[in-house]
Amino acid sequence: MKTFLKILAYQIIQTHVLNPATPGYRIPQAEPTYIFVAVPTSPRKPIPQIVPTSPVSGTVAPELLLVSPGSSLSDSSNRTTTPEPAALSSPTTAPGSVSPPELLAMSPGSPLSEHSNGPTPGEPGSPLSERSNGPTPGEPGSPSSERSNGTTPGEPVTVSSPTIEGSTCESADVATNLQPERVEEEPVCVASYLQHVKACMRESCGELDKDRSMESHYVDVHLLQRKVQVKSGKNANKCLEKEMVFLSDAERRKATLTRKQVFNDGQMRKKQVITLLGKPGTGKSTFIKRLCLDWAKGGLPRFRYVFSLNCKTLNLTQPDYSLRRLLFDLPTSLHCEDPEAVFQHLVSTPKEVLVIFDSFEDFKDHEGLLHSPATCAKAGGFSIKQLFSGLFLKRLLKGCTLFISTRPSGVLTPLLRKVDSILELRGFSPVEIDLYASRYFTDVPRGAAALTKMKLQKYVYSLCSNPLLCRYTCFLLDYHSDNKHFTLPSTLTGLALRVLSLCLKLTSQTQDQETPEISQLCTLAWEFLSTHTCLATDKQLGSTELRDYGLAAEILASHTVGSSDGSGETISFSFAHALLQNLLASLHLVLSDSVNDKALVSQTMGTSRRRRPQGEWLAMVQQFTMGLLFQNCKLQVSSILHTTSSSSTNSTAKKKAMEAHVESLKSGEMAPGKLLELVHCVYETSSKKLMKHLVKNLPDTISLCGAQLTPPDEYVFWHLLQNTKALKRQFCIDVQDTGITLGGLKELVGLDCVTSYRAPLADTIAMLEELQHSGETDLLGSAMNKLTLHPFKATQEDHINNLALLIQIHRDRNLPHRYSPSLENNIPAVRELEKLEFELGPNTGPVIFPKLALILPTLGSLIHLDLEKNMIGNSGAELLADVLNSLSSLKMLNLSQNSIGDRGLEKLAPALAATPSLQGLSLYNNLIGEGGAERLALVLPEMRSLIDLDVGFNNFANVGAQKLSDSLKCCPWMKSLGLWNASITYGKLQHLHQLDKRIRIQHL
Repeated sequence: MKTFLKILAYQIIQTHVLNPATPGYRIPQAEPTYIFVAVPTSPRKPIPQIVPTSPVSGTVAPELLLVSPGSSLSDSSNRTTTPEPAALSSPTTAPGSVSPPELLAMSPGSPLSEHSNGPTPGEPGSPLSERSNGPTPGEPGSPSSERSNGTTPGEPVTVSSPTIEGSTCESADVATNLQPERVEEEPVCVASYLQHVKACMRESCGELDKDRSMESHYVDVHLLQRKVQVKSGKNANKCLEKEMVFLSDAERRKATLTRKQVFNDGQMRKKQVITLLGKPGTGKSTFIKRLCLDWAKGGLPRFRYVFSLNCKTLNLTQPDYSLRRLLFDLPTSLHCEDPEAVFQHLVSTPKEVLVIFDSFEDFKDHEGLLHSPATCAKAGGFSIKQLFSGLFLKRLLKGCTLFISTRPSGVLTPLLRKVDSILELRGFSPVEIDLYASRYFTDVPRGAAALTKMKLQKYVYSLCSNPLLCRYTCFLLDYHSDNKHFTLPSTLTGLALRVLSLCLKLTSQTQDQETPEISQLCTLAWEFLSTHTCLATDKQLGSTELRDYGLAAEILASHTVGSSDGSGETISFSFAHALLQNLLASLHLVLSDSVNDKALVSQTMGTSRRRRPQGEWLAMVQQFTMGLLFQNCKLQVSSILHTTSSSSTNSTAKKKAMEAHVESLKSGEMAPGKLLELVHCVYETSSKKLMKHLVKNLPDTISLCGAQLTPPDEYVFWHLLQNTKALKRQFCIDVQDTGITLGGLKELVGLDCVTSYRAPLADTIAMLEELQHSGETDLLGSAMNKLTLHPFKATQEDHINNLALLIQIHRDRNLPHRYSPSLENNIPAVRELEKLEFELGPNTGPVIFPKLALILPTLGSLIHLDLEKNMIGNSGAELLADVLNSLSSLKMLNLSQNSIGDRGLEKLAPALAATPSLQGLSLYNNLIGEGGAERLALVLPEMRSLIDLDVGFNNFANVGAQKLSDSLKCCPWMKSLGLWNASITYGKLQHLHQLDKRIRIQHL
């Protein structure tokens, strides 16, 4: 007996299987069994294939290529009508996967570079022939995304080479981007073009700066692999800045990558869209030059083509660009004899293409980057923004690699979720500063003396973590190397002024002329910052003499760009480095008569509602403005600008206005980032009055969480707190999620005014080991006594692992180092921990909770334990029941949303009743049924300290609710019982509430 039900391409068959009769045995009634079988298909009429021509030579392609298909069952609307050869079907190829290259029956000499899992584009029956207005397969929103172009499960697909003439642009693009390795010979023009490009790159990228080569002086700075935190737990924040995972010092060591690992992850999987983040001066452009040089010298074998584009020159909005024009026909593009042929070859091998966009923060046309009509590599009529969007969204030249460098708070920040890899350049470590100085100074004794002077001025040495500032510092020390009495300035303003003054002096000596008036450059620098502009014309610079002088002094840099109307090329100019541009802009604000005191405060300190410069620019302008107003810089300023008496008068008024504004700020209410900006500004003034005022208004607990700390940040914060002896202030500092270095943490912990601190546990343990190893016993004891854990929030597995390690140190009085001596005391923070929040979420929580359960008995002072939304289940509830007897001080226990059912409550309920101090218990939104409710009702009268119980949103119905209500009558000390449940009838809830007002029928 068979009953058939046809579903899609399969049938469900119900069968009754009869066992053979056995004497003395009665055959029981058989249960129906259901199986899936394929629906028999009628033979399909083959569709004649169009023999394509080769896109390279025009010859007829070899016979059709057959490949095992890959698709999903839901792809019935896009099925082909090709015949079904059975010989090439692979039994190991899963539906939805692409067949491996060894399964391709490819004729030698085929012009195809890769294969397409679908019918020939443009033919009748092809899903591409009727989708001119639909999404491209593989794009977001396409029904065939993540799979091939509409194939039937188990059905081989005929693949042929697309013709360039007569086929739609979409068909050519899709077919090209689904091909495997290239098999056709390269045109001769490709080899000559690549040889020319590599020769040009070896020449242009081989120079690090004037008289210093990349090979001899480049310091290979390691990269950090950053990631956006997957939102989990109950308090997931939607702000991207806060979703970026902050790495501790220990985590940074694990996340460090070399230059060779940029384009592959730890499992050697290729990355397609890569973002390089870095603050101004950290060396993003230099790193890109190094990558290009590696490729030009035979490195990066993965890429056949490399294109490096500077976004400063791409601010052209006219919609008449194609991908070919972007790569080959811009004014900055290298010469190509036959760009059309090279581009055709490039399109056929997209996986071998690397496109680099440098200085993306200077890209002005950034609205709507997630929407692009550019899906065809060979079409035109797009703006540069649309072409970038097509590459970024992987709709254009699919398979190519996109590398984007930008600042952390730049235009690309909201789009970081879309990238495959986020890298960061943090700058030089102390070891790398020493290495750079040793390479900068060819004379060893001279370099050693310079490095000694650098380290004597601690703030400047911290500034040298920025490669650009390290170069400027070495530049100053090199010039004054014969002066034994020369000392470095103690502020960023002083350093920048001396560098600019020296650059102008040396340029005047070289050109044998006086320093021209550069006030026009100062005005232009501020105009660029305030309007987010990066390029200037000859007319804006004012004179040819000033332009040539700025180029010679390396204040300006020239760029060849296309004209705004697309008619030709023009030469434009930008400021060479952000540091000097910000200094010139600050000089304009301080000395210009057109900027009064009120305008200065509003434009630099953020009180204006008008559009202001972006983060790093504004912060640096603030520092320079405060430094120029408060420091005695007249000598350096006079060597740069011709000042007048009216300028001095205006500067005095502006100084008073800025001082009054700083004194009016409420530092205790500032966000961590804004507080750091204010600390930097006050440091630049060198004013003891302002420092005392700032320290006096700081809160007792200073939290810098969420602010990415750099070595200069650590130094100025330490310097500020060090000046609090006269005020007798004491602080608790929180530097979790700041990326603080071990050196900076050790300096802050050693301050007398710091009575307690919170820091990443991995870094805290590493600091304790380092202090013990160096023999700093007093500081070691102070660091152990000042550490605080309350409240402790665990959002990652490492948080629980490090807490367990710290508890082991506390229990054994011994650091994990193999030969470390015993500690004199244990760690008070472990004994005093009162609140623990376990927020690993439903995916990781059940796996890591057993580790937490092992260390809970050590936390005898715990008052509040929050385990909400971790899905620990019945097994987790049983583990918790085993350790609750050791938590004698526990008052609040949150077990909401943990999938705890009747089995878990069977063991947990008696343990809860035996917890003497428990006042609040939440079992909201679990799986408690009638049995669990009854078990809880039995122990409720024994919980003499319990005040509030929430068992709402569970599975028990009227019976369980009644038993809990009856039990509540025996508990006059309780104040509330949350009982709302969809399984309980409304009338029953209302009746129980009328009987006892302590019963809540709505969740609070």
